[in-house]
Amino acid sequence: MAILSDHAATRIAEQGIPKAWVDATLAQPDWSEPDPIPGRTRYYRAIVERGNRVLRVVLEGHIVITAHFDRDARRRRPSHV
Repeated sequence: MAILSDHAATRIAEQGIPKAWVDATLAQPDWSEPDPIPGRTRYYRAIVERGNRVLRVVLEGHIVITAHFDRDARRRRPSHV
């Protein structure tokens, strides 16, 4: 189970994102990709309860750096997903 940074905890609280959605995104992402910052990975998952908006969770080691809905993720989604 990942640990939330203070920033991530604030972001999910502000946006009403349940921690369970963050955990589900990390456990079973629809896809993932390296973050531009070395050592970080971005995980993406469509959230049915939010009209299939795509949740992006950025992880560094076991720490969630941030989590938010990504407006552009659907356009960047790999075709094999």
